[in-house]
Amino acid sequence: MLNCKEVTRLVSESFDRQLTLRERFGLRLHTMMCGTCHLFRQLQERIYEAIILCGRRDSSESTEPPLPDEARTRIDSAVQTAITNRSGTRKLDH
Repeated sequence: MLNCKEVTRLVSESFDRQLTLRERFGLRLHTMMCGTCHLFRQLQERIYEAIILCGRRDSSESTEPPLPDEARTRIDSAVQTAITNRSGTRKLDH
């Protein structure tokens, strides 16, 4: 029987590859008995679906104006500063 940690790993992996029959069975059995893992799986599926929908959205359909380069630069700089302050590491390369 799978434990919760193994289930969370399998739920994540299920979006990247087809699980084996044994993995699918174990995942289904565990999520039928564990409400927390059942909810985790449902939430992950919804997040995955939202990501797919956002990726399919055609940019010409967007009603939002594009982000100006100056704003992108400011945001990138703020993120890099926050990362550096938090971890003490150097700036990330793009």
